[in-house]
Formats: sequence, structure tokens, C-alpha cells
Amino acid sequence: MRNMEEFDLVILRDIQEFDLDFIVDSERESVIVEEKTANQPVGYVTIEGITNPSQNIKFKRIVISNKGKGLEEKH
Repeated sequence: MRNMEEFDLVILRDIQEFDLDFIVDSERESVIVEEKTANQPVGYVTIEGITNPSQNIKFKRIVISNKGKGLEEKH
């Protein structure tokens, strides 16, 4: 396991397989971005307030891993 950076209170390190359950639990309000033609996941969006009755949502994080195909720009 490689430490990327160490600070007074935290250490940043590479993600390990045993971290995946923690990550999934932390990202419960996420949705998968799927490419239509290939039906393959190309990223995900983390949304805050998706269950909020006022229907005000905030895009917390947008991750597109399949770059260079214009997916970041189209909507």
C-alpha cells in the first residue's frame, strides 16, 4: 500500500479492494452514466438531495472515465 501524502490528521493513500464497501456506502446517492450504444457504464454522478421533498438537487461529483468521446460535453 502506497501513501500518496501524509498530513497532521490524515493520510491519503491508494484505494485497496477492502475499501470498496466503504466507498459504496459513502456514495449511496449516485447514479451510473451509461453509453447508450454500448450499454456500458462510462461514469457516475453523485447527487445530493435526490430524496429531498423540495426537489432541489446538487451535483456533488461527476465522473466520466471514458474520456475523448465527447460524453463530457453532450447532454
